[in-house]
Amino acid sequence: NVWDIGDLAVGANGSVRVTVRVNTPLPDGTTLTNCVTIDSAYTSPQTYDETTGVSAPDLAITAAHEPSLFSPGKLMTYTVIYSNTGSLGAKDVVITTTLPLDTIYVDGGWTSSDGQSYTHLVDGDGALSSGASGQAYFVVQYPKYPDQPQQIGAVEFNTPFTISESGSNRDGNLDDNTACVHIGVPDLVVTDFTVEPSSPEAGQPVTFTVVVKNQGTGMAWNPESCLGDPLDPICAGFYVDVFIAPVNSYPFERPGDCYGGAPFIEPGLQHTLVITHSGFSEQEIGEGIERFYVKVDNHGLHPYGLVPEYNEMNNLFNPSWSYYAYLPLVFR
Repeated sequence: NVWDIGDLAVGANGSVRVTVRVNTPLPDGTTLTNCVTIDSAYTSPQTYDETTGVSAPDLAITAAHEPSLFSPGKLMTYTVIYSNTGSLGAKDVVITTTLPLDTIYVDGGWTSSDGQSYTHLVDGDGALSSGASGQAYFVVQYPKYPDQPQQIGAVEFNTPFTISESGSNRDGNLDDNTACVHIGVPDLVVTDFTVEPSSPEAGQPVTFTVVVKNQGTGMAWNPESCLGDPLDPICAGFYVDVFIAPVNSYPFERPGDCYGGAPFIEPGLQHTLVITHSGFSEQEIGEGIERFYVKVDNHGLHPYGLVPEYNEMNNLFNPSWSYYAYLPLVFR
C-alpha cells in the first residue's frame, strides 16, 4: 500500500492508520512483521520494522485403552491425556467422543443429550492454563445377554476423542486435537484339519494337525490372563479340542477327547497345532467313530471361550471326509 502525503512542513507530523485481519488459526509464537518506508524528493528512504509475537493456546490430546479387547460383560476404560503447550491459557475446554457401537456408558464424568455423543469439561471448569495437562477416563461396557451368543457384534471399534476451546479457532495447532482409538476384534477359524493315520486301529496313537487362523482385526488371545501380558504365549493362548462325536460351535458343552494349547495369533496370521492322542479303545471304535471334529477356543468356565470374538459360530470344523470302522459280519 502506498500513501501520497504531499508537502510536509518543517516540524509537521501526521499518521496513517491501517487495520488488518490476522489469519486464524496461527501457530503459537508466530511473528508478525510490519515494514514501513517513507521517502521524498529531497531525502533518502527511511525504513522502520516492527514485529509482534502471536500468543495462542495449543491443545493436544492422546488416548489409550485397557484391556486390549472388548469382552461381554466386562468394562473398557479409555484413558485420555490432554495438555496445553501454547503460551496462552484456554477457557471452556471440552473433550467430545462418540459411544462405541453396542456399548453402555458407565462412568467418567461425561454428559450426553442423546446417549451417543458425550462431552467432558476438563478439570471441572474448562480452564486449562499454559503448560497444564491432565487426564480423563471414559468407561464403557459391552453388555452380556444370557439368552444370546456371547460374542462381540462389531468387526472393530474406532472411537475418536477431540479437544477444543468451545469450538473456537484460537488453537495454534489443530493437527493434534483428535486421537482415534482403534480396538480390533479377533475371529478364529480352522482352515485345515488332518488325521494320521486316517483309519486308526484300537490303541494306535493318532496325530491331529490343526491349522487355526485369526481372520479378525484384533489379537486373538485371552485378555484377562497373566495380568494381560500379550507377550506370554502360555498364559495368553487358548485351547483347541478334538471330538469323536458331534458338538456345537457355541456354547461350551463338554471337553474334547483330546486337546492342545495354541498361542496368541495376530490378525491375518495362522498357527499350526499338532495334537496327539494315545489311541482309541476297541469300544470307541466299535461304537463307530464316523467323523472327527475340531473346535477352537473351547473352555468350560467361559461359554464363549477365552477369546472374545466377532463370530463364535464358526469355531467348529467338520471335515468333508469320514472315518469308517469296519466290523466283522457274524452269521447265525
